[in-house]
Amino acid sequence: MLTGRPASSNDTDLADSRLTAIVIAAVAAASAGLVLSPGLPEDLGRPGGPLLQSAAIIGSMLLVASFVAVLLKKIGHPGKAGFRAHVWLASVGAVLVIVHSTGSVAKIPSLLLLSLAGLVALGVWSRLAGSKRMARTFGSKLAGFSKPDEATRARLAELITHKKSLLSTIDSNALEAVFSLKPRHWITAPGTALTYHRAVMEEHRLIGTRASVSLAQAYWRPLHRLLAWGFVAGLLIHVITVTVFAGYVADGRAVYWWRIAEWGS
Repeated sequence: MLTGRPASSNDTDLADSRLTAIVIAAVAAASAGLVLSPGLPEDLGRPGGPLLQSAAIIGSMLLVASFVAVLLKKIGHPGKAGFRAHVWLASVGAVLVIVHSTGSVAKIPSLLLLSLAGLVALGVWSRLAGSKRMARTFGSKLAGFSKPDEATRARLAELITHKKSLLSTIDSNALEAVFSLKPRHWITAPGTALTYHRAVMEEHRLIGTRASVSLAQAYWRPLHRLLAWGFVAGLLIHVITVTVFAGYVADGRAVYWWRIAEWGS
């Protein structure tokens, strides 16, 4: 008789219906905030006013925390708990940041809102539609179990040997068959990690990992990651610009928001 520890709340997944409800609630809250913010007193209703700037600060922190929640999975933290935290933190953070923007799409920071919208759309699609497509595809990937030709097998054997040699530098205790690069590997051995990553990409190309699925299934995750890193970088640039180079941002206007310095006046 097999026994195991009882399932805890950390083991439970976020149901699709719950995810849909969270996203709908976030959209409704952001829409309500955009509708109501113009009715606030002028000192509170402006993006840099004390109320909306505070919303931006809190929202930005929550969005960065949602980004970190996903990365924690790479270092061994529970994936389902991290995903739930990612969804909640990103939803609340997005609402606060959108309300802070007051709906303006005519300025450079609007690119952050567009990338945020893309992140949400990709994330929801991957969970509600993409996961079902991948499940259907997995059972039909007969080519993945077929025997490759001699040249391909020889090259795969070379790649496996090469990867094993690289692991002596990256992680001497790791097994090549189940190993995947983690953030700490990129920090401790960036050059070797890059070489290993390239070997993995060639291995995927030879096996036909992405060629056997649709473009959406093959590239949604890299695009999602690219948008995420771009959003975090853009957010950091925006924060530094408005708080340190406030004079440049104001462009001759009065600097009415909280800042550290007014460089660029």
